[in-house]
Amino acid sequence: MCIEIHQNAEKNINEKAEALINSIQEIDKPFMSSQQNNELFSVATITTDDLSKNAKGTIKSRFDGEIGKTFFVDKRQYGLIDEGYKSFADVVKIVHKIKAVNIYLSYDYINENLFKWLQKRYTNEIDGDYTTYLLEHSKESIKKRTIMIPVPYTIIKYPFKLGHIEFWTLNEETIDSWFMNANTKQNKEFVEKSKKQVKLDFQGYAVGVYQCVAEEIRASELAYEHLINSLSILRMVSTANLHPLINCCAYEYGQKVIRTKHWFGFSEGKTSPLQASRLIEKDIPWNVGDLEMSMLGQLSDYDRLLTLEKLTPYQQKLFDATLIYSKNTLRYEVFDKILYILVALESMLLKGESESIQQNIAERIAFITGKTSKERVEIVKEVKDVYAIRSKYIHHGISDFEDNELLSKFMLRTLAVFQFFASKMDEFDDKVDLLEYLDGLKYS
Repeated sequence: MCIEIHQNAEKNINEKAEALINSIQEIDKPFMSSQQNNELFSVATITTDDLSKNAKGTIKSRFDGEIGKTFFVDKRQYGLIDEGYKSFADVVKIVHKIKAVNIYLSYDYINENLFKWLQKRYTNEIDGDYTTYLLEHSKESIKKRTIMIPVPYTIIKYPFKLGHIEFWTLNEETIDSWFMNANTKQNKEFVEKSKKQVKLDFQGYAVGVYQCVAEEIRASELAYEHLINSLSILRMVSTANLHPLINCCAYEYGQKVIRTKHWFGFSEGKTSPLQASRLIEKDIPWNVGDLEMSMLGQLSDYDRLLTLEKLTPYQQKLFDATLIYSKNTLRYEVFDKILYILVALESMLLKGESESIQQNIAERIAFITGKTSKERVEIVKEVKDVYAIRSKYIHHGISDFEDNELLSKFMLRTLAVFQFFASKMDEFDDKVDLLEYLDGLKYS
């Protein structure tokens, strides 16, 4: 692997990086984490005696994130703050925008790498321009990597691939192999405890596996980007996509996001509590079996969509709408589900803001899924009834809903509509072509 930066871009970056050295200033009042007035458990406390020239600090704002970076020399703090840090962040962005760089290196890697170069230049430890330093040091970090991301509370019958992600079951043998070389006499107890916890949390559940060549953080970013897309398609075959009262647990960031009731109960005269918890979710774990795999086979067009390097305007619109649509499976409230489904449909089936929303959406869905005039009339009514439920909630705060049959029927129909969208992704160049096709059916 060799990162190549255009000569003009390289010159521009080096000039801006060199100028940053003059922005480094000594900070009279050290920026250190102040002691918080709370009862949270502290693992350790760092004092000024612990500081060395290798210690670095980050200044963060509650809303803006990182707003400064510092380092210590002989217990004195130096760094980039205010305008100096803004200029620093601008250089990081310039480097990260280069495609030959960002396919291998993350923004965070470049951020830390540039600041390390600035610190070494400021303390006269090194000489030379920044791009040479970046390219030389990144060689050690860019490797072939396998990233394995747990899919919460999801069990698969057999391995399969969807888009760029392979789905495996994380078994006991694999977990044991991770700890094999760490099991020494000195840390045996700690290793066994850690291994037991990993098995408790992840063994037997699915993992999404992604392979690439990149530094570690960038590899994890790419893995998550592709996993988000693949899980969005996978959730389309879950019960949560067909029933209003069920949500899906296959959420890329949801390892600990499972609703439970947890409480401490005290009996009169006793100081020791009874600790109890109860799971709220209805469909935990989610078993991806033969039925789901059969349904996934019917969504093979989506599998191909996930792997296309360049999308047409229609394919991009379909891709974006599908990600929105799939989010309904993660929602707990019926009205949230309805909102995500209707927004996704409207993004595909409306020409513009001036169109009558309910009538046009209803009619176009009717012509996609209805075969006879009578059936289409019934579909139009069904869609309008769903809109009425949403309207009562959004505009009047009425949250009473008992017609699960209506919404289940509508959710099944929506899945058929999105299957239709995907089946046409090679025929239509833009959404306009789709709408013209549907109007042709209506007036033919």
